[in-house]
Amino acid sequence: MAHRIIDADGHICETKDLWDDYVPRAYRDRTIRMDKDDKGRDQFWINGVANEGTATAKACLPWGMDDPDNPPTWDDITPGSYSGSERLGVMDEEGIEHTLLFPSIYLRAGDLEDADVAAAVGSA
Repeated sequence: MAHRIIDADGHICETKDLWDDYVPRAYRDRTIRMDKDDKGRDQFWINGVANEGTATAKACLPWGMDDPDNPPTWDDITPGSYSGSERLGVMDEEGIEHTLLFPSIYLRAGDLEDADVAAAVGSA
């Protein structure tokens, strides 16, 4: 009898424009987002402040989270982390039948300081 493979701890990486597209404009400067800093590097922002070194989206990188000499850009994120069709292709390649998915970037929603912003982010 063949074993079935179930991924019980899969993570999606929310699309870069999710909160820009679905959060009311009045909250966008304080929401969770990925954007360039003043040096042109992709940074994870929350409450309008860049969070250097955050590991949240790094979980979606092909080389993992442990390479400080290889700073990620948004374009480095594995498409199977945010595209449903790409994810199914990876699951087929790896023989995974089912997966339980959790957010990645949204895990930082608890860091939002304004309850209205947090509600808007959750609704997005």
